[in-house]
Amino acid sequence: MSDPSPPVEKGKPRGVILLIVLWAVTMMTVVIAALGTNVRTSANLAGTETRRLKTEMLLEGGIDVAAAALVASGDQVQTLSDAHITQIDLGNGNIAALRIRDAGGLVDINRAQGELLAGVIAHITGSADVGKATAQLITQWRSSAVEPAQGSQPQSGADGLSQVSQPQSGGNGVNQVSQPQSGANGVNQGSQTQSSDGETNQNQESQPPAFISTAQLYGITGIDRKVVATLLPFVSLYSKGGHINLAAAPPEVIAGIPEITPLQIETLQNARDQRNWESPDVKDIVSNLEDYASLEASNIFIIDLELVQSAGLILGTRASATVMIDPSADTPFHVLARSW
Repeated sequence: MSDPSPPVEKGKPRGVILLIVLWAVTMMTVVIAALGTNVRTSANLAGTETRRLKTEMLLEGGIDVAAAALVASGDQVQTLSDAHITQIDLGNGNIAALRIRDAGGLVDINRAQGELLAGVIAHITGSADVGKATAQLITQWRSSAVEPAQGSQPQSGADGLSQVSQPQSGGNGVNQVSQPQSGANGVNQGSQTQSSDGETNQNQESQPPAFISTAQLYGITGIDRKVVATLLPFVSLYSKGGHINLAAAPPEVIAGIPEITPLQIETLQNARDQRNWESPDVKDIVSNLEDYASLEASNIFIIDLELVQSAGLILGTRASATVMIDPSADTPFHVLARSW
């Protein structure tokens, strides 16, 4: 007699299938939720990128407007570029804070005298010893950088005059090493002296600049990087003969000029507040500080913009550009550098 077959659990196959279906539905729900999150994130990123590009294009337009205003300002360029802040309407409810500074209002690390460098650095850092030591390192470095160029012989042109090599152009079309040239505006130009035999000679300013970027200060051995970071907002590569344009100089630079007095600083501040640089007191100050300062505007300007009011764009976005103005040229201005 055979053994009876074990009883079959009739509900078990259905339970397994139900579990499989529930597991599959759960996984599909997780995948769809993740996909939805990814799509929303991508859409948000695309929207943010679109806003960023719109903001940048708007501020680039503002830089062009500011440059056009400089070109059209004529004799009033000093008033326009004295670093005061004004608001401009860029359209569609977008308002930006604009500041235009003559680059000559900062300390030219290529041409400024050592005493001027030391005074400004000492005022900014609060240490006369740091100012003197840092200025000495900068002047030594630029002297050593220019000496090899001084040893090379200039080529002679068909007219018998020494020729100045032209600047090389980088990949972005901006001159990487600007060779000073002679022009009507006198900025960064090498004045020429006539010798007894009629041969034209270039003076020190006609040599290639030692610095082509203020960031090179970080590479000078012996200078504290913290000092460089503190100094960078107050230095540039442009000036007229290494002099500071008092009408565009920030208070920190003015206070660091050697031999300047508190009364003179107050007089210059009042002149800035009143936007009047023609008073006899101001002219006396310029005469007393003629070794370090002047009231001559350059043709290189720094334009700063910040978006302060907008309908849908990114508030607080900043743009800065260094532009060269030449109203007599076919292209009245050129952007030398740009940052965001």
